Amino acid sequence: MNNYKIVVGVDVSKNSFTATVLYDNKKETFEVKSDPVEFEMKIKLYLKKFKKSDMLII
Repeated sequence: MNNYKIVVGVDVSKNSFTATVLYDNKKETFEVKSDPVEFEMKIKLYLKKFKKSDMLII
């Protein structure tokens, strides 16, 4: 069993994409309109600073 250091929750709805990133007792949330390209660009900024093996994306 892996003990993840970063947990990412993603909610996709008709009008928007919302993500919450939990790490080091911090919580960062952002929302973008239903634009997959914009969402991908924004979430990559958050996730590039972490090791993939430390992440759980749900």
